[in-house]
Amino acid sequence: MAKPETEKIECVHCNRCLRSTDHTVVAERKIRGSELYGDDFEISWEDTYTMLECCGCHDVTLRRRSWFSEVDGFNIEFYPPQVSRRMPEWADKIPRNASALLKEIYAALHSNSMRLAVMGARSLVDLFMNEKVGDLGGFAQKLEALLKEGYLSRFQKEFLLVALDTGHAVTHRGFAPKKDTVEQMMDVVENLLQHYALQEAVEDLRKVTPPRKK
Repeated sequence: MAKPETEKIECVHCNRCLRSTDHTVVAERKIRGSELYGDDFEISWEDTYTMLECCGCHDVTLRRRSWFSEVDGFNIEFYPPQVSRRMPEWADKIPRNASALLKEIYAALHSNSMRLAVMGARSLVDLFMNEKVGDLGGFAQKLEALLKEGYLSRFQKEFLLVALDTGHAVTHRGFAPKKDTVEQMMDVVENLLQHYALQEAVEDLRKVTPPRKK
């Protein structure tokens, strides 16, 4: 009786676990081709498609590794694309316009379009400010109004000023932020947006909390 083949294991990024984990190679296919270029010159290529399943959460991803004879190295792509940040669970509990824009920002993050993500995050802050205090003018005036109305603390205001300046640098000064910078900006912006979700949570807590005995 033939022994069963040993499962092939590779360590790759898992979108659900948000880190590198062991993956089982479920299936693999190779597609090769070549073509004559001129009378005596041949170019060739090879695509390797590998289906991988996370050994922990069992999430499945497809990897495409491409090789071309005229280019050094390999080109590697994953479907769906690899992500390092997960959409907040409260994303659907905020106003529809803000939720739709947040999802577009995450689409930009997942496609590695960092500048688009930053510009979207800047617009998201502006959307929040206009809803809470109205279109009073520039960002500085709106942030001061948010502070006076109690929507922000002094620390939050300073954080947002820095985040908004990052967005301004991308839009007007040709700044190309690195991934870590964008992650930090998203932390600041999402902290602001969580006000919406917390309002609903507070109402739920009020309903289920028994009143004090007189």
